[in-house]
Amino acid sequence: RDQSSNRSIADCRMSGTLLGSPVEGNCQIEILWQKEQCDRCSRMSGSYYEGVVQVRATGRKPSPREIRNAGRIAHEVEETLTTSGERLSFISEIEETRDGLDIIIGSQRIGKEIAMAIIRAMGGRYTTHPKLIGERAGKRLYRITYSVRLPQYTRGDIVVVHGRYAEVQSADGHDVRFSEIPDGQQRSVPENRIEALIGNVQDAAEYLVTFREGDTIGVLDPATGESSECRIPPGLKAEPGERIRILRTADDFILLG
Repeated sequence: RDQSSNRSIADCRMSGTLLGSPVEGNCQIEILWQKEQCDRCSRMSGSYYEGVVQVRATGRKPSPREIRNAGRIAHEVEETLTTSGERLSFISEIEETRDGLDIIIGSQRIGKEIAMAIIRAMGGRYTTHPKLIGERAGKRLYRITYSVRLPQYTRGDIVVVHGRYAEVQSADGHDVRFSEIPDGQQRSVPENRIEALIGNVQDAAEYLVTFREGDTIGVLDPATGESSECRIPPGLKAEPGERIRILRTADDFILLG
């Protein structure tokens, strides 16, 4: 029964055997309730943070797909660190901004791990920008901004290089590695040699092949049901009844296979 907001009385009855004889007894125990938070919960509830991972892109805003991927990667890193015993490595907040994504983090360890994981998965590079916020026990305290800069072109982008379509395989902010469409030959060029960005393979749709005559095929738009004709590149297989991935532009069909 409660005596006050933080004190209670518990009536206890105990029975057992002592040296072969049955014994029993009653007593009252006073319980003092004291609310405490663990260091992790205390920091999280107090909006404590040691840095920010800022995800941006060169010459553009990160796409919705990139923002989703960066957020997913951040949560995966948090789960991995927490499981390994890094209790203070947590994410306080993830906020989408007009320029990209801000990930507020509770330790410098998780900030570095998130930045590195995003770079490994999505390309680009990151820099660190520490800011002095005070001292504790003679030790300087810093908050660090991890500035992740995604490359202008990302894996799966369809671009024009030397007048031909190509699919980006990787980019590091300086060079772009791509495979030519449709033969798949691997090449690399400086980023500034890319002539145009057309779209991304995830924007492609599956079209039904309705007929084939030589190097001309008829395809059925899955969204509108509209029938169109286009040329099929040498070496690309497409027979009536099969489906083929196509990235459609305003005036062209890019057959991806």
